[in-house]
Amino acid sequence: MDLKQLVAKEVLSELESRIGDMKCLGIGSGTTVRSFLSFMPRSILQEVMLVPTSMDTSLILRNLGLTSNLREPGDATIDLTIDGADRITRDGYAIKGGGGALTREKIVRYHSREFWIMVDETKLVDDLTSASFPIPVEILPFGFQATLSLLEEMFAAKVVLRVLNEKKLGPIVTDNGNYIADVFIEKAKTPVSVVDLEKKMKSLPGVVECGLFTTPPCDRVFMAKKDGTVYSWNPSKGNVNS
Repeated sequence: MDLKQLVAKEVLSELESRIGDMKCLGIGSGTTVRSFLSFMPRSILQEVMLVPTSMDTSLILRNLGLTSNLREPGDATIDLTIDGADRITRDGYAIKGGGGALTREKIVRYHSREFWIMVDETKLVDDLTSASFPIPVEILPFGFQATLSLLEEMFAAKVVLRVLNEKKLGPIVTDNGNYIADVFIEKAKTPVSVVDLEKKMKSLPGVVECGLFTTPPCDRVFMAKKDGTVYSWNPSKGNVNS
């Protein structure tokens, strides 16, 4: 069993003890979420309304025959959203958007009473602004070159327009019809906290949303380790439990 499967099974076990009190679940995107859905009994999924965070997740749920209970934010109160992350800190701050679904993921997260993140231990970092991993930013196609330049200038960063591969003509297009810029921050002109960095990125014209998830931090983190254990903690309390 790989680490994605390990953490997915642990989250499912935790969810099964609480599902009776829930009416609506937000379902995130990415490979860890796919593992989670592969373990999750269809009977549980049929008991609740489901809000997918991407077209990819929506298609997975539809292929499982779950069409009548699919919803969008605003149709119902989302009791809990379960998602993965590209990077996570012990404070519960995350980078998301490796799969390009960051805007819909953030909308669903904002309208959720609780937000759980599933990761493996390689995703745990001390600093989300390390240049070793980019911060995805969804940008409008209109004036995108100007937006790329603005991101470079504002954050003294290397900014790369995301494409599928070198042979593809043109950028990757999100579910919302926008582009993704990957921002590798090396050294900000004016040092700011990651919370302020999220606000500053989102304030720029041409930026739709950024992949920093800091306000509020996630409610629970489940982290699979190579020794076969899964640790979980509540960032608001700072406690770590096996």
